[in-house]
Amino acid sequence: MTIQPHATGYPTILQCLATLGDSEVRELLINAGISPDCSCANCNQNEVAKIMGTLVLAQSSRTLASLLPNLACESETILPTIILSVRARNVLADNGISTVHNFSFYTLEELGHLKNSGLTTVLEYSRLAVRLQLHVAAKIVNPNDSIGSPVLGTTPREQVGSLPGNHSTIRPTLLQCFSCLGILAVKNALFEAGINPQTSVADYSQNDLAKILYPLVLKQSNLSFGTLLPGLMHGGNKNLPTAALKTRARNILSNYGIETISRFASLTTDHLRASCGAGQVTLVEYASLAICLHVQLVDGVCDGAQLPIEPTPLDAALGKLTELASWAVNTGKIGTLGELFALRPNQDTLPPDVASALTDFNSIDITPLSIPAAKVESAVNDVFHQLEERKRDIFSERQLNCNGSTLQQLADKYGITRERVRQIEDKTCEFLRTALASVAHNSLRWRAHALELSVRNGLPETSDLLVDARDQAFLGFSSVSLTRDLLLWLAGPYLRLNGWLLRKGSTIPVVPIGEPPFSQRDIVLQSDVSHWLSTEGFRPELAETVMRHSALKLLDDTWIRWVGFRQDKAAILLGLLDRPADAEELCKLIGEGVSEDGLRCALQTDPRFIRVNKKDFELRSWGGEQYSNISDEMASRIERTGGAVVLSDLIDELVQTFNVKANSVRMYATSPRFVLSGGMVRLRMDNEHILPDTNIGAVKGLFLEKSRNRVHLIITVDEETERGSGMWIRPAVGYALGLTPKGQLNFESEDGARLKVTWPESATTGPTIGSSRALATTTGTRLGETMVITFELDTKRVRAQRVPPDTTDIHLLTGLDIVVGKELEIVGAALGCNRTEVRSVLSKRGDVQLLNALPQTASGDGMAAALKALEAAVREP
Repeated sequence: MTIQPHATGYPTILQCLATLGDSEVRELLINAGISPDCSCANCNQNEVAKIMGTLVLAQSSRTLASLLPNLACESETILPTIILSVRARNVLADNGISTVHNFSFYTLEELGHLKNSGLTTVLEYSRLAVRLQLHVAAKIVNPNDSIGSPVLGTTPREQVGSLPGNHSTIRPTLLQCFSCLGILAVKNALFEAGINPQTSVADYSQNDLAKILYPLVLKQSNLSFGTLLPGLMHGGNKNLPTAALKTRARNILSNYGIETISRFASLTTDHLRASCGAGQVTLVEYASLAICLHVQLVDGVCDGAQLPIEPTPLDAALGKLTELASWAVNTGKIGTLGELFALRPNQDTLPPDVASALTDFNSIDITPLSIPAAKVESAVNDVFHQLEERKRDIFSERQLNCNGSTLQQLADKYGITRERVRQIEDKTCEFLRTALASVAHNSLRWRAHALELSVRNGLPETSDLLVDARDQAFLGFSSVSLTRDLLLWLAGPYLRLNGWLLRKGSTIPVVPIGEPPFSQRDIVLQSDVSHWLSTEGFRPELAETVMRHSALKLLDDTWIRWVGFRQDKAAILLGLLDRPADAEELCKLIGEGVSEDGLRCALQTDPRFIRVNKKDFELRSWGGEQYSNISDEMASRIERTGGAVVLSDLIDELVQTFNVKANSVRMYATSPRFVLSGGMVRLRMDNEHILPDTNIGAVKGLFLEKSRNRVHLIITVDEETERGSGMWIRPAVGYALGLTPKGQLNFESEDGARLKVTWPESATTGPTIGSSRALATTTGTRLGETMVITFELDTKRVRAQRVPPDTTDIHLLTGLDIVVGKELEIVGAALGCNRTEVRSVLSKRGDVQLLNALPQTASGDGMAAALKALEAAVREP
């Protein structure tokens, strides 16, 4: 349905105000119960002005003449201020704004900055401008109208048919038609061409006018064709007639999807040159086409003429809808649009022609009816650039940039306080949200709403859900644009953080395994995570993604809680396996570099576990029978046989009963718990002491400093040390420390680290020294390096020192207090030998670094040492 002037010859409200935005004007009028096709003369202009004033206010940085071009035609008319409030009249009078012409070349932003002017006053001016636009449009048809009437536009015309003259032939003047190009510039251009600016627009060829005036269009290259030539706004979504253009000009428009007059009207020559690659010749063609279309459309407003353009989809839709509504009302079956839209063409109850009309209606392409993305971007940019540069910068840094400047940084940059920066930020946010909430920006708000529904509190940037949501929201927008950033801000605001797009204030979701229902069982169900995500404002489809970066482990398609130490994880695994398992199997399931020996030791000392055979563990809560170790089983059988048993018989029984190794039984028979004599084994009595091993010289890295009651032990830091495991030490070390079987010693370092030395009576290899990881960490001893641990026997204190790999410092290599010239004597005393035997002892026990660090001795000493070593070698079997 083509918008026609009212039957009286007056333009419609929609035609008069189309420069404010065709779709926005239409929507506001319909919502207010006013027909957009009502005559501008027969409407209540005061009511229309109240409704449309907000659209003018939303574009406050543009002059009133560019928004409502009819105002510029009234060059000498006195401004009718009687309809304004006293304050509004006084502001205009104080600033010498007395004519419509002067008033039209102000922006509302400028009027708002005048002294004593405020928002209420500016709103009055916006409504006055709308009323003037409507009244001047009516005056073009009826020159007898008085714009200065105190009751401007409030009384509908009663006898339109009695107005003098043939109104269908009245045309606007050239100056009226092209006033938005600049009144003075148009006058000069027309006078130079020998044309009177007050001549009717119908008296000259459109092409001739285009040749004269196209330079004025190209000169204002940053303004859209629709702003300079507002008649284009009457073209709406009609197809753009390009037949007169050259091939290159047509191809550019086609390649960029510029097919309608409204889309063409939104373009600037700067955009066509920079983004579309149009040259000067092509730009002249476009400017000329815009002028020709403008003349046709403006002339058509008064003449009722139509461009030879195909009907829009809206025309087709309304035609089909009329046909369907007629059938529905006549049959009495359907009374609402909802019921009508619920019909399906294949229903047998529909007449063939109605079914065909419904099929046609359902297949109409609505794309041309929408606001182009380029126009949305242009509108958004217009709003944003109404802000002064400082406000734009503060808003961008604080709201659009996740790594933006702090309040203090911006305060320092602009020489203001942090509180002032915050105030500017808040007011700018408020301004943008208010401005973007207008009807003119519906498309942006609709996209933001859809984006928010899809993203919710956040999505991973690699998620298909986010890719689809952004593709839909950003459809038609340039790849890097302010509009995209403002869209994310308006929807969220959303910021990019660690691979996620998150709503400001939200964090990347992690399953709270310490809270119900996840803390109540070891197995975590994906359905529970989905439900939890929904309650937290995230998409339930993210469950698996979130579970993968939470403290969970996927084992055989089952997600389990994965927290605590190695024995805690072993307990979780046993509960999942629901059967005994050995340390080797549990280590493989745990992974993470856990050692089998370390885990086995941890399980043996943790009361939650019991051994059910020589290698398998289960949870004590299962109620199974606990397996005793070989030493306990040996003691039990010795006691049952009267206190002594033949070792070979004991070996046969244990091997057969528990499938243990014979060598293991033999080794345990030599432990301090038992006495082995003449092939018989028995339990050691309390008064039977073991002959202590005092051969200090046979233990590598062991030095006894009797004078200070200290023991020094050199150890190598290996993977077990770094993991926090203990280590076996030779019996001689235990005796040097004053430890006997079944005993325990506790030492403490200056920084509170504890070191325990124990000697279980069932141990076959000797005492055990606890974890020395804390000492290695404190001294900075790394993997593969050595450190000397010094035990203070009197005070039970312990300290350590790193041994540099290439050092020759005897003190660092032994821990002993060394006196120059007495090195051999001091080291010999610590080894339990004389100075001549030191080198031989160190050589035998493998202390090579210390041996090489000793000072050279006299030949006699060397000869004596060599003889001693030879003599000892001869005596050895």
